[in-house]
Amino acid sequence: MSRKNLIILQIVLWSCIIVFLTGIFVYASFTNHEEMTIALTGNGHELNYEVPLENMNEIEVDLVNQDIYIYETDEPVLIVKQVANRRIPEDEKLRLVQYEHKVRVEKKNNIGFKVFNFGNWSFNERVEIYVPATYKQLLNLKTVSGTIKMDNVIVDEIECQTTSGDIEMINVTAKEMKINTTSGDIKVENIEIDSLEGVSTSGDLEIEGMCNNVEGKTVSGNIELELMQHPKQIRVESVSGDIDLTFAKMNGFDLEFNSTSGDFESDFDVIAKSKKKYSYKDESAKLRVKTVSGNLEIN
Repeated sequence: MSRKNLIILQIVLWSCIIVFLTGIFVYASFTNHEEMTIALTGNGHELNYEVPLENMNEIEVDLVNQDIYIYETDEPVLIVKQVANRRIPEDEKLRLVQYEHKVRVEKKNNIGFKVFNFGNWSFNERVEIYVPATYKQLLNLKTVSGTIKMDNVIVDEIECQTTSGDIEMINVTAKEMKINTTSGDIKVENIEIDSLEGVSTSGDLEIEGMCNNVEGKTVSGNIELELMQHPKQIRVESVSGDIDLTFAKMNGFDLEFNSTSGDFESDFDVIAKSKKKYSYKDESAKLRVKTVSGNLEIN
């Protein structure tokens, strides 16, 4: 065997070894958990799961073609309800998995790879998550072709992500919130958040409540921000959508507005420092706004 062929053979062998070891690592990563012992009740159209949350610091929900509803409960355990308009077959029941400090809610047939996603329709199915009032850690919610709705929830951290679905929240309190939708609207009302980050690719972004720090970004959607308290910092950006900032209390702001063709209007007696920079009173709130063709209005 020539030296060249020997080198090629060694490369092939090492490549096979690397692929094999990578496969073992991936398999171990996905199997390093155990399915939970849960209390399961229901009549076929509605299934109820109850899960203890002792020593858990994350609740992760990852679903496809299902709406997710999040509520708070006085019960000491996590309650998950799977509701459909027809009997739920065995392979479409939810699967609850326990990691070291995390509980994951997923559908059984979401596991593995599918070339065509046939048989994965949910027929107006929704999943209701009832979070114990004593749980204050991370809520991590993901859905494809589904809406995420949250009402009367208090936790430390919230992460929401949808593809082809809206995100709606009301009466929610958290230290940090990150919300992202690829094709849908984001609407949060009566919130109390220290730091909020919202991204919508082709939908609108509406935020109302109390928030110290806000980062918002859209491509074609509008951004409407209505704050009940004086903020620390706001950074918002849109390509073609308009941006409307309303403040119930404003001590003063320092504004930088970068836009190619958008106009700026305000009810405040702002002072123009330059073409892109404006100030009002004590300049304590930092406002950074960027658009291509969208207008900015501050009231």
